[in-house]
Amino acid sequence: MTNAGGDRPELALGTANWGRSYGAPGREATVGEQTARGLAAAFLAAGHRMVDTAPAYGGAEDLVGSVLTGRARVVSKVPAAVMAEPDAAGRAVAGLRRSLQRTRVDRFAGVLLHDASAATSADGRGRDVVAAIRDADLADRVGVSVYSPEEATAAVEILGADLVQLPCNLLDQRFIESGCLHDLISAGVEVHARSVFLNGVLLADPDYLDGPLAPLAPAVRRVRDAAAAVGCSVLELATAFARSATGADAVLVGAFAVAQLQEVLVAWDKAQDHPSSALGWTGLAATGEPAVDPRTWSQ
Repeated sequence: MTNAGGDRPELALGTANWGRSYGAPGREATVGEQTARGLAAAFLAAGHRMVDTAPAYGGAEDLVGSVLTGRARVVSKVPAAVMAEPDAAGRAVAGLRRSLQRTRVDRFAGVLLHDASAATSADGRGRDVVAAIRDADLADRVGVSVYSPEEATAAVEILGADLVQLPCNLLDQRFIESGCLHDLISAGVEVHARSVFLNGVLLADPDYLDGPLAPLAPAVRRVRDAAAAVGCSVLELATAFARSATGADAVLVGAFAVAQLQEVLVAWDKAQDHPSSALGWTGLAATGEPAVDPRTWSQ
């Protein structure tokens, strides 16, 4: 199974909000089974197959299995808590076999260690876990979900990761600016870009961004102005950036409603020939603002 049109990057459906509350502060919501079925049907009908999930996402793996019934290319994760166990490698493999049963697939397209710092710590458990997953032949690729370029570099150098999931969007261009994204791709590491809408913050009205999100309001206004300048929506601009400027092998998107996903699917198809290609993307970045990292929102 391949992505629609067979071209790169591949669109992937994120499930962090399936069965649990998820989103930016004040914008949290949960996708239940009925909506998950609608999302899955729309995604498959558009020709896409990759789905990203994790045991940490509440009942998401069970929902993936229930609504997609083995028709997806699934990426799942090793929970952070497993890395603290004495037999982390054995626990990881056993847990992934249960995840295969829940998601109703025979093999994962990818497996990610969910906690980059624990995965690359000096105790060596991360290397043991990666080796055990490969020895058990549970996935096409094994790697780490990261938040920073430094974590991505460590994942490759210490663990031999051949898959890295990282945040990248119009405001957070750290992996591009540092050269890390280029280095990963040049080394043959498969890259999955997440947070392409910054958990919905990019699509929000900047006048209503408050609390920990308030520092992002000026940058979101710049993005709005840039979208207006080329005659498109912010959703289309953010999608065009994710598809054409990141160089990623897969781009993760999420939705809380079928209508939202349909808008993303339309934007994805339009992104290849989007007028935004003439924009200077770097001028829209807010890399120096700590709030581009969602981990700061709860501090």
